[in-house]
Amino acid sequence: MKQKFRRRMALALGALVGAWLLGSGLLGYVVTRPNPGDPETPAGAVAVWIPSQDGVRVRAWRFAAPGAWGTVVVGHGYRCDRSQLAMVAPHLARRGLRTVTFDFRGHGATEGHADRITFGAREHRDVAPVLAWARALPGPVGYLGFSMGAAGYVLSGVEADAAVLDSPFDVLSHALSARLWSLYVPPVLGLPGMAVVSLRAGESVWGVAPVRRAGALRRPTLFVFAGHDHWVSRASQDAWRRSLAPGSLVQDYPDLGHGDHFTGAWMARVTSFLAEAL
Repeated sequence: MKQKFRRRMALALGALVGAWLLGSGLLGYVVTRPNPGDPETPAGAVAVWIPSQDGVRVRAWRFAAPGAWGTVVVGHGYRCDRSQLAMVAPHLARRGLRTVTFDFRGHGATEGHADRITFGAREHRDVAPVLAWARALPGPVGYLGFSMGAAGYVLSGVEADAAVLDSPFDVLSHALSARLWSLYVPPVLGLPGMAVVSLRAGESVWGVAPVRRAGALRRPTLFVFAGHDHWVSRASQDAWRRSLAPGSLVQDYPDLGHGDHFTGAWMARVTSFLAEAL
């Protein structure tokens, strides 16, 4: 009887472990699936293609501005596209700044290397060609990035003349862990999924760490954080604060969550900073 009981317990335990490995691994695959789409071009925008050195064709919108004296490039967040922050265009236009919003690889209508999402590990390669394209237009170039779009900017190693980086994660593993905790799931249960994300990204989630490059930023930069962010924990925000180069500024929205702070006050702060810093 005891031997039969032990065998059953071993089988049950093996089944549980197998289900855990399979379920967590499958989740890692699901969160890295591409997010294709081609939103309708809004009034006032022109759809353009921007070539990248590794064969990617980046889809973008260019918004004109009367008497434009500069340009702001806008990078969206995870599983979004160029339409996410397009609402900033008319506000920037009133300050004489044209806007270029674009789709990262794996998102929207950007073509090439679009079979997966890597949370910025590969997407950061799209930042440099879009900034270079924007620099062909008259005037200085700024950058506004949210979440993955902010982290990707830092990971790219290139800088605009001024930047607003809203809710960047410090280390990808920390962002994934914070998201699991927000769902009441201990991060240890997500380790197989993180391993799958690492494999699909071609880089360890523990090594995708834009915060390690924060001290190298030399241009005027405003960091924005939300107090109830389910992707960027308070500890991660503090890691950024400890690593920032002298002159970088921080704007906090302590009572709001990830992406909940796109208010009129946020719009005024972001657009005024870019207009003054450029």
